[in-house]
Amino acid sequence: MESGGISFFSGRHGWALDSVKNYQVVLANGQIHNVNRKSNPHLYFALRGGGNNFAIITRFDLETFPQGLMWGGLTLHPPTTNASIYNAFENLANDATANLDTGLLVTYVYLNGSYFFVNNYEYALPTPFPPAFEEFTAIPNITSTQRITTLSNLTIELNDSSPNGLREHYTTATFRVNAAFQVQILEIFVQEIDTIRDAAGIAPVLVMQPITSPMIRLFRKNGGNALGIDEMDGPLNLINVAIMWSDEADDERIISAAARVISRANEMARSMGLENRFVYQNYASRGQDVFGGYGEENERRLLEISRKYDPDRVFQNLQPGYFKLEG
Repeated sequence: MESGGISFFSGRHGWALDSVKNYQVVLANGQIHNVNRKSNPHLYFALRGGGNNFAIITRFDLETFPQGLMWGGLTLHPPTTNASIYNAFENLANDATANLDTGLLVTYVYLNGSYFFVNNYEYALPTPFPPAFEEFTAIPNITSTQRITTLSNLTIELNDSSPNGLREHYTTATFRVNAAFQVQILEIFVQEIDTIRDAAGIAPVLVMQPITSPMIRLFRKNGGNALGIDEMDGPLNLINVAIMWSDEADDERIISAAARVISRANEMARSMGLENRFVYQNYASRGQDVFGGYGEENERRLLEISRKYDPDRVFQNLQPGYFKLEG
């Protein structure tokens, strides 16, 4: 909730960081403060996107909403359906204002010698096969768990699809939505994964999620967040290359392959006019310029706020991990 927080409900309610009404924090000097839009709007802005650069957060006060049963689950599709899936992705992203209750993850998986899609279609109401997803549900599938159920069951199912105990690497990029380009990203992914598919225990995925115009409009809630995405940018396609494997000896070549997917996709996006600077902190890898991706003005503002509340650079130098504003 300091960096994003995408959920099945983001179309109607926004990302998690925009639903925080108040933070209780411990500053670098040891003082305890409540930070919200009225008490401290500058620090409140920084905490919504700025990561762990400003304070230790000891409490979140969140906006809530009632949620009953909903429709959703996992659907497996063969790789030959890629063009149909990405066309449906583009159409849903472009028509998101009419479909605020949808949640979508399109995931291309390599496992045990085979490629296939494992997609999440989630709808916040208990409506079986809602019209919003009819283009997806018309695509041939291998199997599906779609049903009316609870949020907790869907969350457990999604979590159980990722095994424990393996090494893991994430990296990310953001582009304008374009179905033909998404097919090309998939082809790049397959080319690079084929160079490392002999690694022990390897399980790579290419995840695509829409950042829709309704989500972006909600970034303006509570005075705006630090992410630097404007409604004119959208809709956007947020991609995550996530790879699991078991042998430390394979670290370098696997991380290099993931980086090549992002580098090649970025280069192609620039040639097609589909690039976007945003780097999602929760999916980013070491060395990616998260705060530069927020835009020059927001990065400068975050630095100023950091120097005001942490002049001795406690959170820059003494707190390990995650992305730092000053290296």
